[in-house]
Amino acid sequence: MLFGAVLSYYSRLLDGYVFCAVEPVPPSVAVPVCELVAGKLVLRGKIDASVSVERPEQVVEKTRPKVGDKKRHRTKERKIGQVIDQVGVWRRYYNGYTDYHGKVVKLSLDEAALKVGIPKKSLDDYFLQLRLGKVYGFNFNEHKDENVGVLRAFIKNKRRDEEVTKQ
Repeated sequence: MLFGAVLSYYSRLLDGYVFCAVEPVPPSVAVPVCELVAGKLVLRGKIDASVSVERPEQVVEKTRPKVGDKKRHRTKERKIGQVIDQVGVWRRYYNGYTDYHGKVVKLSLDEAALKVGIPKKSLDDYFLQLRLGKVYGFNFNEHKDENVGVLRAFIKNKRRDEEVTKQ
């Protein structure tokens, strides 16, 4: 397999090559039937330095998690300062705010989450993490530019320390 190779097909109508896809080709890529010559398609692949050539079993091996791998990477983890602001807005919508007509508007937690643009489940979790961080004495100002994982790890360590002291 050629990963990252640029594939083109020769178009008789345009008398030139037309970009098709980058390898691996997604199933949604289609070539018009009128471009077939005697039932075949002329493809051309352009390979540059960033292309990697691998056997299919290597690809499967790379994507399969290794035994004993506990480290997971969150792809969309937010910053603590950002979470504080978003949870604050979410709770403000829920507790009620005054609109520009002077009328107090209260939204449900679900409606407020839609308005903030973050799933309610995530906001509930962030709210819990913030409350526990406050209880355990987390320094939010010092860590506002770090990922929420720092707060989660802090809480996890504090809970572990509590369990050890109870025993």
